[in-house]
Amino acid sequence: WVSTDGASWHPLDPQVFGPATVVIGVGETATGIVALTLHGSANQCDGQTTPLDRWALTPPLQAWTSSDATNWTSHPGPGIALPSGCDGCGVDVPTLRSGTPGLLVVNHNGGTERVGARAAASRDGIAWENLPADAFPSGFAFGDVAGFRSGFIAVGDNPGALGNTGGGETVRAVALSSPDGRHWVTRDLPTAGLDPQAGSTANRIVVGPAGLIA
Repeated sequence: WVSTDGASWHPLDPQVFGPATVVIGVGETATGIVALTLHGSANQCDGQTTPLDRWALTPPLQAWTSSDATNWTSHPGPGIALPSGCDGCGVDVPTLRSGTPGLLVVNHNGGTERVGARAAASRDGIAWENLPADAFPSGFAFGDVAGFRSGFIAVGDNPGALGNTGGGETVRAVALSSPDGRHWVTRDLPTAGLDPQAGSTANRIVVGPAGLIA
């Protein structure tokens, strides 16, 4: 649906994107709007022998650009890996965010596979640059990412020191900042008052007029 004032709306013709196309994210650039899409198809899940009553999201990952939100042009999407979703149903959906440096698409490396490029950046939604795997800290698990001021802020967790009991790793919540979506600096989120053996993680980040909430 498209609106100029938030009160009056009109739907786009389904043929604009295609009847099986599913929009998974929309972001703003200096020249217009970019939509990221996958395809909807019959669900095929690991170990399932009976038909399911919902769709699974499948490749290709495509980017669409528009200057007026009504007329759209398709382009090949970012070339990041799309791990299988839970139970092997479709693919894990990446996150699209926009900020001053442009667009950032992040593969959370969720689902059942942890492979391939984790993120891609673009100024216009047409040309995409895959970020190297070592752009992010080893073991970092994405929770969320947002455009903030002149760059991006991501939150999630990193494996921490070994716990005192059980010999397992304790995860710690961290925030990553980047001026361009390509180079990131890590900062631990304070955990004063929390059980150090329970660990911590940050799953969402929200931008407000006075700062951020994680």
